[in-house]
Amino acid sequence: MSSCKPIRSLFKHRLTLKSSSPEDPWTIVLYCDEVTPGNPLASLNRRRFHSVYWSFIELGTEALSHEEAWFILMAEFSTVVNCLQGGLSACFAAAVKAFFRDGMDMKRGGLTLSLDGQDTKLFATLGSVLLDGGAHKYVWGARGDGASKFCILCNIYGPASQTSLPKMALTCSVVMLSRCTTWKPPTTLNSAPTCGTCSKDLI
Repeated sequence: MSSCKPIRSLFKHRLTLKSSSPEDPWTIVLYCDEVTPGNPLASLNRRRFHSVYWSFIELGTEALSHEEAWFILMAEFSTVVNCLQGGLSACFAAAVKAFFRDGMDMKRGGLTLSLDGQDTKLFATLGSVLLDGGAHKYVWGARGDGASKFCILCNIYGPASQTSLPKMALTCSVVMLSRCTTWKPPTTLNSAPTCGTCSKDLI
């Protein structure tokens, strides 16, 4: 950041719009995908690699639409990742822990940024993960593109008719679940989780 004036200006401007503190941290967003240089139809492409990028949601949609606002956290050949115990899921877990380890905990200790001679503490916590169908399969252990569940945290399944798909997709709210400390899991396949205090449906 010290050698890139546009990035410094971006962070300085966004911090004036929304400050960062341990009580109100910024939100880290992670993006994981497999990159295939060369011929994607080759039977064995040893140049293929997995990469994990990260950024902050507070930078805004305009900035996040440019690759310069995304920072590389990990890049490793797919042949190496596939040989590891746990595969891509283990690599992704290690990548997440990199933000919250001893000596560099962005949630509790923050990250010191030098913006035009002024040191600023930036606190952040993980809030969003972007994955395609294939990455969903290997990171979360889900079925990916062939799955019928909209959310891996609940038991809401897709309807038989595709006409009601958009309405059904909007009913799953992990945000509401995260705000309830007494929620109870669904009792049947198609029921919703309920609040342990008021017994109302949370989604």
